[in-house]
Amino acid sequence: MKRREFLKCALSAAAASALSPLAEGRGIPASRIDDKLLIRYYVSKDGGMTPAPLESLKRIYFMDVDYNPLPIRANPTSQQGVLIAEIPRVPFKITCGDWIDGFGWMYVITDNGGSGYKPGELRGEVNLNAEAAHSRLKAVESACEQARKSGVVISPDVQRRLEKACSLMSSGQSEKDSQIAARRYWDALSELMWAGEVVSLDRARHAISKMTPRKGFKFGANAFHSLDGGDEYARAFYNLLNYCTLPFYYRSFEPERGKPAWDRLNRMVEWCAKGSITPKGHPLVWFHPAGVPNWLEDKSYDNVKRLHRKRITDIVTYYRGRIDYWDVINEAHDFANTLNFTYEQLLDITNMACQTARSANRKATIVVNSTALWGEYAAPKPGESLPKSMRHTPQQYVSDCINGGFDFDVIGLQIYYPNRDMFEIDRMLERFGKFGKPVHITEHAMASDTSEDPASNVKTPWGHWHAPHSQANQADWIEQLWTIAYSKPFVTAITYWDFCDKGGHFWPHGGFLDKDLKPKEVYYRIQKLLRSWGVGRT
Repeated sequence: MKRREFLKCALSAAAASALSPLAEGRGIPASRIDDKLLIRYYVSKDGGMTPAPLESLKRIYFMDVDYNPLPIRANPTSQQGVLIAEIPRVPFKITCGDWIDGFGWMYVITDNGGSGYKPGELRGEVNLNAEAAHSRLKAVESACEQARKSGVVISPDVQRRLEKACSLMSSGQSEKDSQIAARRYWDALSELMWAGEVVSLDRARHAISKMTPRKGFKFGANAFHSLDGGDEYARAFYNLLNYCTLPFYYRSFEPERGKPAWDRLNRMVEWCAKGSITPKGHPLVWFHPAGVPNWLEDKSYDNVKRLHRKRITDIVTYYRGRIDYWDVINEAHDFANTLNFTYEQLLDITNMACQTARSANRKATIVVNSTALWGEYAAPKPGESLPKSMRHTPQQYVSDCINGGFDFDVIGLQIYYPNRDMFEIDRMLERFGKFGKPVHITEHAMASDTSEDPASNVKTPWGHWHAPHSQANQADWIEQLWTIAYSKPFVTAITYWDFCDKGGHFWPHGGFLDKDLKPKEVYYRIQKLLRSWGVGRT
């Protein structure tokens, strides 16, 4: 299909996305929506589509072009599947969430191909299903064009899926039954998501083929079972990885005030040295309950800041030369905030943590770590009152840290199964890469089984990507993520969470090793991948 045919299909889909005037008889007076946007949205049900129920409408939210949620008033109507929203006064994108065949429950972004919509560009009535398909078509087509200019040979499967998607979108445009039309657009979106993932991987593999082996790249996992995993655990870790994360959670590292667990961590550091593993300490500041000691009675900001300044100084100084990588602060963007500090206080303590770690070890690599990278937790819900102040996203937090001149080296990103496809993960990494600092993927995981895992912190596997959780599916997801990450020069480390399912692990069935310390398929897949890049361990 020629480019002009793609554009014709895209423009056709845009027209179908409901830039049409409201018709009489739909139960919504025109006077109510003259300066507003009427959003129609259908969700999957029993193989078909149905007007979105309230719980689905409440997942719709507006973002600015940097993916930060906007405080936009939006209210469901008496008509199911219909939302009336203010039109933002800044360029915007819209996010919704539903089941996508072949991918599972996913957040879907309508973003005009990535550039967003100018104020007033969407007026009247919008069919969100059609607009989502149109947006992804435009984004994938743009990615294909950029990849080809870089010499990437795009898989023929991409062309086939794009053609099928355009056919479905054209059918959806001419279909008079709105629910059948929505099904066509949603099927087109599935094809486009598959195509986008292939483009991201083709582009990543091409970039890697042009690189010399990145010998300084760090491939790791947490090594929380280094002292009780025995020889089998150590051998598997040493033979695969060159980097690990060690636990410095305030509550467990210093369960009794003034008596930190130096001996236990010293033995872990010795374990790292034995296998030529570079260790990283995690985390020096974290206001999750696991990061707040039981003995802390005075929870005032000044006292907490004072204690953490001393803690950082003591720990980083003590391990200087043995641990030179530190997650100095974790999830401080209004996400883990059990002490209810203000955002300004969280920024202030971030700055203090960076300065203190630097003073204690001038050669330290200082990581500021974030999670929930799309910031959907910060979005106001349709039908509810707008908050007096918006919560802050990782994107805003990192931007504020950099603009504030904070002395840190690396942007740390956690990517637990995020309800996004690889194309969106690829785009997310690029957004954080634009800050101009190295990026570490500090935590990520994918389940290898659909059953309950009573030994893990998260008992029930959730999410779905291409197929139900299995060892093969886990290996596919991790192999693709590592390939995309390694291909980006600004990404310099990737750490998995956890290395094994021995017990006390975070993600259900998430390990490279099973509970009996036997390698899963992902272990061998990653081993083969690293060797193909010339960076595998012998």
